[in-house]
Amino acid sequence: MNAAMFFDFASWAMTFLTVACGAVLITLVGFDVIVTVLHPEVESPLSTRFQLLLWRLLRALQRRLTPHKEGREDGRTLLNWGLPMMVSSLIVLWLTVLAFGYALIYYPWINNGLAFASPVAHAHSNAFTKALYFSGVTLATLGYGDIQPVAWPFRLLAITEGFTGAVGIGLQVAYVLAVYPSFSRLRTTGVSLDAEVAGQAGALPMLRRYMIRPGQWHPQLSARLYTLAQDILAITEAHETHPVLYYAHPRRVQHSFLRVLATAQSIVGLLRYGLSPDTHADMVRDPQLLLLEQALHYSLRRLNASLTITEAEQDIITRGRAHLEEEYDRICDQLEALGLVSSRQKATMPVPVLVEASVETNPDEERPEHELAIEQGEVSTRGENVSLHCDNSVYPSSDSHPDITSEDDPLDLLDPALDFQSSSALDAFVVFHAETDPYLTAYAQACGYTLEAATADQQTSWWVGTR
Repeated sequence: MNAAMFFDFASWAMTFLTVACGAVLITLVGFDVIVTVLHPEVESPLSTRFQLLLWRLLRALQRRLTPHKEGREDGRTLLNWGLPMMVSSLIVLWLTVLAFGYALIYYPWINNGLAFASPVAHAHSNAFTKALYFSGVTLATLGYGDIQPVAWPFRLLAITEGFTGAVGIGLQVAYVLAVYPSFSRLRTTGVSLDAEVAGQAGALPMLRRYMIRPGQWHPQLSARLYTLAQDILAITEAHETHPVLYYAHPRRVQHSFLRVLATAQSIVGLLRYGLSPDTHADMVRDPQLLLLEQALHYSLRRLNASLTITEAEQDIITRGRAHLEEEYDRICDQLEALGLVSSRQKATMPVPVLVEASVETNPDEERPEHELAIEQGEVSTRGENVSLHCDNSVYPSSDSHPDITSEDDPLDLLDPALDFQSSSALDAFVVFHAETDPYLTAYAQACGYTLEAATADQQTSWWVGTR
């Protein structure tokens, strides 16, 4: 009697565990589908980690098959299949787990004649195989009728599964239709920007196109900067809504979003930190240029906040100050060669970097220790203190906002982009790169490129003739 009671309890416990596991799987997939397809601000850990695992396997296979072609276009053909493989694999995963989850619920009763009716042909079938078959047929809304639920609870469950299959397939189609237009916009932005910079890593060719004469700019330059900022923000939001876009890997690196971000960094470095803020104030303080820099900072931080960027990829050390000083001198030489005045030649009011920094309204007062950190050369970059040995403290200009009275709070009225100034143009350029380079490097590692490839001159797809 005790043994019979024990086995009866064990049977009910196993039934409960099986049904509970099935319910958990169905709930997990339902949550993942809703978050992935419908919620624009929440990233699902299930689909994101599944796609990250597939991406790592794909990269490992690519390195094994083409060990000497890592930097070449033909060596990246396999990675170019990453996006379609991720999308199709995720849809297969959803459907498989749903069918498996419902099968677990049917399994304890599938051979019970009071719950299900089936022909003699299924009498000797394995119970779970039979349950999985019925679940798959119901989820796909095929309705063969060879196995029929008899009890009302299972009839209602079968109706629910059929409804889940119909709605789920519709959401999956919507997912595909949402991902690929975003990818098309990404490629369009990359291709058009590649044409404007003539395949070069720097933005100097684009600057020349919009320069009527030294110091005079085409009116469309401001509009182009605005369009680029909007494109970057839109593609970033698409990455947040659909993290699978991290694995969009065009064969040409110059068509990638990484290249777009690197080119935007170059544009900001040239126009905002390379030009003299005294001689070319209209361009240096152009609202659309300020928007582009702010969009760049925002996008880099949002992209690196994804579960796709692992902790190992976040541990990036910024380039040394000596290298950045050489780059600053190089862009100043390029600007001066075009007849422009660089910030190296004249910068009585160096512009500040549009990131968080200590703001001092009265330089004569003694400041707390934590406010002096940035002046002592410790610039916080992605949680790491990177010693740059520069002074990037920012102060309100004495004559930048004459309408402020002594009763006003200057931090409520001043615009840091217009009314603050950095200690020097070189230090502003160094801090700008210290704040953006680590994010670019981490994003490059996540999407299968190297920052060196993204910032190198490439054969532009728009070039006609020989080079």
